[in-house]
Amino acid sequence: MEAKRYPNRLIPKTCWRQNIDIHNLIHQECDVYVARRIDGRREDCVNEEFGPENAFLKSDAFKNSDIPEMSLSLLGALFNPEDLLYRQIKLGMKDWDGKKVRDNALIEKCVMECPDPWFAVAWNVAGLHDQAVPYKKDFSREKDYKNFVEEINRVSHVINMEFEEYRGTADPLVAITKLKHSPSFLNYWHFLFEIFPMGSEKPMMETKSKWEKDLADKVAKQCLRYGFQYADNLQITQLSPSIWRKGLWQCLKTVFG
Repeated sequence: MEAKRYPNRLIPKTCWRQNIDIHNLIHQECDVYVARRIDGRREDCVNEEFGPENAFLKSDAFKNSDIPEMSLSLLGALFNPEDLLYRQIKLGMKDWDGKKVRDNALIEKCVMECPDPWFAVAWNVAGLHDQAVPYKKDFSREKDYKNFVEEINRVSHVINMEFEEYRGTADPLVAITKLKHSPSFLNYWHFLFEIFPMGSEKPMMETKSKWEKDLADKVAKQCLRYGFQYADNLQITQLSPSIWRKGLWQCLKTVFG
């Protein structure tokens, strides 16, 4: 790919903050959105049987296994919905180290254009971050359940239920969703959608076990498959540059050391 075709405004700059504070985004006076490319035709990926206001994203849009660590991009700064045309690969999708990106050589090898058809959807940041999602984890043995409770209590979550009481309760656990700025070498505006199961200090990375699959399904229904908007229909308010730019003094220190 020719370097001139890839938008330079997507490439991180040393005078930009290495991490955008998600709470600063949520507390903006305007609505803030993150977007994602859906590969496929809109009619194949979206069910609008009951009208556009009740539309939901079908499994053709994305699988539940795609949800842990789902990639999104922040709108309202310098990233536009049409920029979802580009897919960063190889080094281009690795975490940015805060240093100057030698963009020309990198773009040649680490960006590809996605073929048609595709369309862009967006979600309000406030509807994805810090959402509580009830779920249930099955235990075949009481010993396994007690070990689980001990681990949860270690990180200050309290469950005080007998094993049989837990088994008879619907969705007694609560996972928390988070949005995290995760700039890559070729997309500064890249965010991750993370799921933190109850008692875990690390986000869920896969959906191999039954409870992980069930939790991903609940997150999908509560946060992602409904409540989306078509990105090309959005009225996007521009964010203050202070959200991502360092202050003048920090910029000078970056440049002159």
